[in-house]
Amino acid sequence: MGRNPAHITGELAEFKVAETLVENGCRVSYTYGQYPYDLIGDTGSELLTIQVKTATTKDGRECTYRINTDGYKPGDFDLFAGYAAPEEDVFFVPYEDTGSYYSVTYRSEDELTEYNAKRANLAADHTFPAATDALRARGDRQRERVENRR
Repeated sequence: MGRNPAHITGELAEFKVAETLVENGCRVSYTYGQYPYDLIGDTGSELLTIQVKTATTKDGRECTYRINTDGYKPGDFDLFAGYAAPEEDVFFVPYEDTGSYYSVTYRSEDELTEYNAKRANLAADHTFPAATDALRARGDRQRERVENRR
């Protein structure tokens, strides 16, 4: 019996996200069972829960990738991580910054029109450090929720 290709793709995305977390100084834990998140990143000072998604191109447009963020509720986890396989890159976004989907572009700001540059979510701005800084900027509310999981 063969494996479901979508499950293989999802597992590869989780491994790539875990690799990125380790490169950013985290210890990584995997969940077993039914949880709304896939990974836990331990920064040494906080535990961050992460839902991993495989990013797909948006409407066939090169360099623009999208993750589906529907079906979750506030408090389920801290960050979405999207793996854009063709770019061999991972981007991060706090749950609270998403709607039913979230898109990023791998084009540079210089490659975009002025109109699009003001509105685009640049992948370069969606690193793990940028996402964790955004969480910390929201204050102690998020940190308290994370600390209560320990």
